Amino acid sequence: MQSIFAFSRSRVSDAAEAEELSQRIITELLASVGALKDENAFYGWLWAVARNTYGKYIRARKKENFISIENDNYIGDSITDIENNLILKEDVNILRREMSLLARQYREAAVKYYIEEKSCSQVSAELSVPVQTVKNLLFKARKILKEGMNMTREYGEKSYNPDIFRADKWVSDEAWAKYNSITALFETRRLPGNILLSTYYSPMSVEEIGVELGVSAPYIEDELNLMLRSGLIKLLPKARYQSNIFIYTNCCDEEIAAKTKNLYKEYNQKFILSVEKMTPNFYETVFNGSDTPQNDVKWFISHFILWRALLKKGFGANEPMPLLPLGGRGYIWGYNYEYKLGGFNGIYGKYASDYYNGWVHAANYKSLEKYQARIGSDDRDIDFLLAAAHKEFGKFAPDVIAQYIRQGFIEKDGDTYKSLCPTMTETQYKTLCELCSDSINETNLFLAGLIGVTAAVMENHAPAAVKEQCRPLATIKADWIAEIMTDLCENGYLMIPRKHGFYTVYAVI
Repeated sequence: MQSIFAFSRSRVSDAAEAEELSQRIITELLASVGALKDENAFYGWLWAVARNTYGKYIRARKKENFISIENDNYIGDSITDIENNLILKEDVNILRREMSLLARQYREAAVKYYIEEKSCSQVSAELSVPVQTVKNLLFKARKILKEGMNMTREYGEKSYNPDIFRADKWVSDEAWAKYNSITALFETRRLPGNILLSTYYSPMSVEEIGVELGVSAPYIEDELNLMLRSGLIKLLPKARYQSNIFIYTNCCDEEIAAKTKNLYKEYNQKFILSVEKMTPNFYETVFNGSDTPQNDVKWFISHFILWRALLKKGFGANEPMPLLPLGGRGYIWGYNYEYKLGGFNGIYGKYASDYYNGWVHAANYKSLEKYQARIGSDDRDIDFLLAAAHKEFGKFAPDVIAQYIRQGFIEKDGDTYKSLCPTMTETQYKTLCELCSDSINETNLFLAGLIGVTAAVMENHAPAAVKEQCRPLATIKADWIAEIMTDLCENGYLMIPRKHGFYTVYAVI
């Protein structure tokens, strides 16, 4: 009855008329139900009755109109012609809708044969398939079109209210460029992300995706081909597609937060004791016994221990990542919301230079957003930090050096410049790792527990097709570190600095 009312509402001017027309159609259906011999033909019979009743309804509302015209070729016009034209136009529109939803092989054959008026032999040559295959495709296409025209299509909510989708990645260097361009597509285009969301919990055919999104098959197929090549979606038997990546939802994230929040608070009491114990060693090794404020040193030590614990083997963080279809290794995942890296404001991780020996570890925590020396992900900032650590400035023009002085990277030191970024040798770095080994191991075990809780929540929210991705994705989730640092700020152990500087950045040469 809802479908019949929708049919009526699309053809008459207001709701009252639609109700009247619906009642007439339903009455006619009940009166002629004996004419239905095959229940499998129910919808064809229903809509045939509906269209016939609609035609009678129009004829009953208006008397036939005749006009006089001096033209021997004029046959005549009446309201019946108007009604027939309306019905024909409606049928053509429905046919076009169904053509737009046909899968590629049926659509191409039907367009070439019926619209371009090519013979089966010509279609066979153009599609590179046998003539008999063309005939089979046309037969199947007609059957699908007929079934589609005799049913009411209800477009999904995403057809008028598309969901938000963002993609993220953790990939090897050789995969970075290719997958960076692919994940960037989701920032500017809604269609590919909504295809992944539509096929996340259950596989769908191109036709079903088209109805859900209100988009014609040719456009969907282009997106599917791109995502198939990059491994974001997979093709299942019977030409059905399903998302091949884990997607975080607000509901999933809220449950993770609820089940881990108290764990941070409990562990941080033990963590603070470890930081206090290590403070003298860091003053001596990294800060050369200087009068660096104690709060600055706490930030540095906390960051140092946490990242070493995250990178330590034990819960899969160092296991080989899976091969990616476009080359390299890694993971791709998505968010069903406008995601911005939780506790960070920019880069985090280890960065090397093509020109200078050593590496830089940097993490721009949101807590330090206003006061952390800003390091971009481009190579120049990393190069300069390592050049400053080696006191080798020949590669940089005076105006560049002046810029980095203004940014607080270096300061004048006699005839040269001194790096303001904490720097240590590889030997000193290894010594500190050894001195902090107990705390690193304890934190590593704590992170393993967090990962276990998180992976269990993710698996509970994930469809079976991507459950195996949950644990490794939980393992590489860097927000653990930011959450601990945030809690250390909230409980008053770490104070937000009031001057610009390097707090959670260091260079190793």
